[in-house]
Amino acid sequence: MMKNKIRRETQTVEGLLIPCGWDDDGGVIEMEIQGTDEETYGIENSEFFLNIAGKSIQASGVINISKRGEKRIFIKKIAIMENEALAVPME
Repeated sequence: MMKNKIRRETQTVEGLLIPCGWDDDGGVIEMEIQGTDEETYGIENSEFFLNIAGKSIQASGVINISKRGEKRIFIKKIAIMENEALAVPME
């Protein structure tokens, strides 16, 4: 009997890329996404994105949910979003 391989769908998340883990010297070692959907997504391969902390991004990848309900994404594709300027009257 063959086992059915579960194929996980790629999903896209938009949000702010922020640090969430530091080493003993205060260096960032882990990142997460504060999503525009008010969810927080841990990043399984966050070591590749440490240099773009604070950027608004759009990330695509497989999202896993832990037994505790924590969402984690393995990013396969990422795009930095252009910051939209707010219309503020200048005086």
